[in-house]
Amino acid sequence: MQCSECRASAPAGDVPQPGWVGRAYQPGRGLLVILQNPGVTPANHADARDSRQQDLLRAFDNEPSIETHAALMDFMFADMGGEVDAPGLVTPGVRSGVRWRKWAHPVSKLIQDRTKLAWLNVVKVRTPGTHRKDAKVPMDLVSHGLGHLKSEIQILKPRAIVTLGDEARDAIASPSMPT
Repeated sequence: MQCSECRASAPAGDVPQPGWVGRAYQPGRGLLVILQNPGVTPANHADARDSRQQDLLRAFDNEPSIETHAALMDFMFADMGGEVDAPGLVTPGVRSGVRWRKWAHPVSKLIQDRTKLAWLNVVKVRTPGTHRKDAKVPMDLVSHGLGHLKSEIQILKPRAIVTLGDEARDAIASPSMPT
């Protein structure tokens, strides 16, 4: 989140997003899901869930600690599973909102307990403008993101990696990535 190049590439008002690592993830045994980049949303973050996510990201960015990280991860994994209601409040174990489409299918078919997975993006910032989520992002952002991704994979030591989308698949196939 502190990378000056990532920060410069983030849309106004956004901070680069770290990967989501579940509380029960175990290096050498965990599943790593890699996507292109964080989801597109309006710059003003009018959606209450997204606004809460941005608040937690900024809190972690301003004061990195176990507590601010845990609050962010708890929210993200609850949001992934649809346990966040409209005001952005977490309701553990209660599906009150909408599950992330890519969690609902296909990832939840591979692993039932989302706290045992890690969820990373090749590019750490949202695609600016009105691009679709799966639109191509500038190659300089992808090339830069590969450096972060390589380090993250070496730390996480996943047992298996699942890529969603061409950009993520191509990134993992890069000769600079660990095997």
